[in-house]
Amino acid sequence: PAKPKSIALMDNKRALLVKVTADQSKLAFGKRGQNVRLAAKLLGYAITIEVEGEEGKEESFESRKEKVITSLSEILGISSKTAGILVNNGFLSVEELKAVDSTEILSLEGIDEEEAGTVISALKEIGG
Repeated sequence: PAKPKSIALMDNKRALLVKVTADQSKLAFGKRGQNVRLAAKLLGYAITIEVEGEEGKEESFESRKEKVITSLSEILGISSKTAGILVNNGFLSVEELKAVDSTEILSLEGIDEEEAGTVISALKEIGG
């Protein structure tokens, strides 16, 4: 498990703010975000994870998510909307997309056959 720097409980909003260092962020989020989603489900609280970067600045989950969406959009040549759907389904990198069968991409809700084809073609072009 990740070792948080701090945890702030906002009981009136049923929310937690968890601050972690950059080296603990992967453990906090888990593969494809599963750790934070499971913890939120088990506790019944919304969980926000803020990552403290190398320069001591904090990066929120939403900010990090937007960076991943932009990165996938640029690397794969897809729309931000399509990249957002991929990220919301737990695909946070090209490597994670390469690791799944094309049928899994085709089955994602919100991505039509043409968009899935674009993603799959782009993955093949970059060696996936």
